[in-house]
Amino acid sequence: RLPHNTRAASHAGSVGTAQRSLRSASLAIVPLVCGGMVAAAPLCGLWGAEFAAAAPALRTLLAAVAMQQIGWVCAQILYAHDRLRPWAIAQWAGAAAHVGSAIVLVPMFGATGAAVAALLGNGLALLGWYTAMARRLPIGLGRSVAPSCGIGVAVAAAAFAAAPLGLVVQLVAGGLACAAGLY
Repeated sequence: RLPHNTRAASHAGSVGTAQRSLRSASLAIVPLVCGGMVAAAPLCGLWGAEFAAAAPALRTLLAAVAMQQIGWVCAQILYAHDRLRPWAIAQWAGAAAHVGSAIVLVPMFGATGAAVAALLGNGLALLGWYTAMARRLPIGLGRSVAPSCGIGVAVAAAAFAAAPLGLVVQLVAGGLACAAGLY
């Protein structure tokens, strides 16, 4: 994505390229995150029943990863447009929020606290990168991410419906729903 955004930054098509980059990233990550949230407990349970309790931490981490992936696209667009100062500010603000909240949350909540710290840090970085990007390019994040949310809902519904049949069937059902949504 970065080479395409860098090339497009010097042309009139940079808004379209940026929107396609955001849409592509969200199509790759949002359905996976939605299905993973539904299947979190059985996925964690693969390592034993005592690990199923880690499902809330996994769900939170999945949301943090989605923010991170979409945020990185916004960061690449800023970089391509030579907007290094807002890129760096958002990067360091997110990192500081992650570390600062981890210092507080991990002793109190363990792995779930660490996951929440990642969510807060990635969310702040995404907010900073998107805000700076939107000042440069008129791109609505919702418009770019919306198609993937519909597919994500279909993946989550399929995984939820297939849950009584076991994890393998649940994963296959979610995968088929994702493929149907993409094609």
